[in-house]
Order: sequence, then structure tokens, then C-alpha cells
Amino acid sequence: MTQTNKNTNMPTPDMTLNMMDYIYLAIVWAGAHGKPAPMALTQIYMLVCRRMNETQFALNPEPRVATFTSVRDAEIYYKTVLAAQQYQQKLRGTKMVMEIFEDEIEQFKQQVR
Repeated sequence: MTQTNKNTNMPTPDMTLNMMDYIYLAIVWAGAHGKPAPMALTQIYMLVCRRMNETQFALNPEPRVATFTSVRDAEIYYKTVLAAQQYQQKLRGTKMVMEIFEDEIEQFKQQVR
């Protein structure tokens, strides 16, 4: 549900993400999928190249994980990161990086499923 800012009547997002902090090579949803169990956790695993400075990204992919107790929050995060990845995949530099790490991406996906 979108909240409104009383001063400007503008909707406020549930989440924002800086799309240039990481190059998102792979994203995998794991854990609870709509199961309202008391301690069910949902994890979003990502394989990323981290931004080093204004013009460079590290060329050593690193895994990251975000954990949620709320499936709704996990879904919002997953869809947000996925949208960032889809945007990045349209960029020539990102395409080249993903081609270079094709084997690592596939191995990562197999390991976290």
C-alpha cells in the first residue's frame, strides 16, 4: 500500500535502491514462499560486483544475502533488485561483465537453490 506525504500529496515508495552500488549478476529467492510459519525466513541471495569508486566496480563477484521474516517485504525487495538487474542488463558494460562471469553465475545459482 502506498503512503502519501501530507506536505506534498506525493506517494512514498515502500523501498528505494541505488542501482549503481552493485552490478547484479544473479538473484535467487530462497526460503518461505507464502508460508505463514512462525519463524519462517525468506532469503534473497545475490551475486554482485561492488562499486569501488565513482568509475570502477570490483571484478571479483561476491555473494550477498538479505533475510526477511515477512514474505511481502522479501517480495518487494526481490522485485526491486530484479528490476535493477533488468535495467543494468541493457547496458553494454554490464553485458560484458555478465558474459565474463557466465560460469560463476551458473555455479552460484546451482549452489543456492
